[in-house]
Amino acid sequence: MDTKVPDKPQGGLGSAPTPPPLIQPGASASDGKVYEFPGGFKLKFQSGAMELGRNGATTEEVLDMLIEHIGGFQKGPYSCRENALTITKLEEARHWVLDRKQKREAQGVKGREAAHAS
Repeated sequence: MDTKVPDKPQGGLGSAPTPPPLIQPGASASDGKVYEFPGGFKLKFQSGAMELGRNGATTEEVLDMLIEHIGGFQKGPYSCRENALTITKLEEARHWVLDRKQKREAQGVKGREAAHAS
């Protein structure tokens, strides 16, 4: 897949603008960041656009994992108000991450080096 942006606009009158290039791996400080935990466990986040290849976890996946993990405590003998609040806040965080993703998809900038309109 060619991700180069042409020097000059393509097409004639009424043609759609050329979309920004796909986000390349390592494009931001948090892109592809690896978190290391005691015991050698590592968590690596996706680096670059998914269209260029899968290489790490997404924010949504990590939030889902945390919701499931705390939910396991909440369904057992460790159920408590704090777990319930933690789950609620994680679900809220997931909502906003997905809202951002949907806006980027709708605006044609998901996976691209471009901001979306909030």
